[in-house]
Parts: sequence; C-alpha cells; structure tokens
Amino acid sequence: MTRNVVIDRYIKNYIGEAMKRIVKFFLAMLLGIIVNMVAAPAMAYNCISSGESSEDCEAQCNMFWLYREFAYWTCF
Repeated sequence: MTRNVVIDRYIKNYIGEAMKRIVKFFLAMLLGIIVNMVAAPAMAYNCISSGESSEDCEAQCNMFWLYREFAYWTCF
C-alpha cells in the first residue's frame, strides 16, 4: 500500500468514529427532551392534585423551561 492509501483509510476511520460520537450525543439529547416532555405534565398534574398553592405549582412547572407553557396550562 502506498502512503496516500494508508492516510486516506485513517481519515475515513477517524471521520466515521467522530460521526458515531456526534450521533450518540444527539440521541442522548433527544432522549432527555422526550423524558422532559413526559415528566413536565406529570409533575404539574401531581402538584395540582396534591392541593399545593398556585405559586408552588407554577414554580414546579417553571423548572422545565422548554415546556413551561405546556406545563403551565396543564397546571391551571
């Protein structure tokens, strides 16, 4: 094998490993978002059903900043 072929194979392997890491990172982020989409309304429902004050429930909903409005309307 020539030197260029060895370098090309190394670059392809390096890029392949980097892409695998990037995909794993984004899949982990996506899983976190999905978990929060389920957890925010569930926590809001538990807050309102336990008889907490509206200020406490609003604070509970605001913990999930990405889904604040959805959780807020679940609470109130």
